[in-house]
Amino acid sequence: MFAVTMFRRDVLRLYKQMLRTGRTWAAQNPEKTEEEQFYIISETRELFRRNKSETNEETIKECLREAQARLDLALHYGNPYPRPVNVATTGLTPCQAKNLKTQQKLWKQSRPVYMRSIDIETQQNPSAVKTTSKKKP
Repeated sequence: MFAVTMFRRDVLRLYKQMLRTGRTWAAQNPEKTEEEQFYIISETRELFRRNKSETNEETIKECLREAQARLDLALHYGNPYPRPVNVATTGLTPCQAKNLKTQQKLWKQSRPVYMRSIDIETQQNPSAVKTTSKKKP
């Protein structure tokens, strides 16, 4: 319980700052301002509500780091959506397949902090992941 009260002020400050940013957001394309404002506010509410029952101190710190990173990136680049991550993939031959755990560990370590909530969403709801399919002639 101490961890929750210890971070309460930081969580509320960041939550208010993100909602304020959502209300005052001006998109680079004026036609999309309202859409981006809605995205910021709804994403903020959803993620904070999803993690409101968290009591683990390290997880709370990680969530705060992610939220702050996403806010900083949005303000810096003028784009509220998470930036795509380009991780170099390595081709595995059959004899290297036994090292797949190592490859997965390296891939997980290379993911930026602001992608944590998106990774959790795709694990919980695999249908949310967009797949590209070739059009049939």
